[in-house]
Amino acid sequence: MEITALTPSQVDLVNEVNEPFPLIGRFYPTLSRGRWSWEEELFSQPAGTKTNPPLDRENCLEYAKGDGQVLYLAWEDGQCLGHIAVQAEFMGWAYVEDLAVRQNSRGRGVGTALIQKAAQWARDRGLAGLRLETQDNNLQACRFYLKQGFQIGGANYLRYHTLPAPQRGEAALFFYLIF
Repeated sequence: MEITALTPSQVDLVNEVNEPFPLIGRFYPTLSRGRWSWEEELFSQPAGTKTNPPLDRENCLEYAKGDGQVLYLAWEDGQCLGHIAVQAEFMGWAYVEDLAVRQNSRGRGVGTALIQKAAQWARDRGLAGLRLETQDNNLQACRFYLKQGFQIGGANYLRYHTLPAPQRGEAALFFYLIF
């Protein structure tokens, strides 16, 4: 697998890897005396699928320019397997705006390789670590981030309250990978 930075000519490839993922359960974090713990609810059968919103083309063109942000593409045999979009923030973090891996490439280390590439990019810029947001109904993502060494940094049960159903019932979860 090869990981390269996005170029302007590749912008239209970015959202090709943004494929649905199954909703297999929920992640319930709890903060008690400054320590996070969590419970998982595994559904007896998937509660449908979800697809993250596509990245805006103009936004992708900005990522291709660099300047405090980068979008990496993972390649194998000429096919784009996934991407990660990361940007430096004024608070000293690298914010992961998006991470997507093709369905048929999940579980093969693509996401791990992209996280590692983004972490190296952040370290090279002297940033404190990576931070990102996911949802409590994306149990597979929560498990993945914990496996990568991220820790829970917060939960917001009102963040999506203004959105239409079903997003309105989701909770925003914030994960941090501290260097």
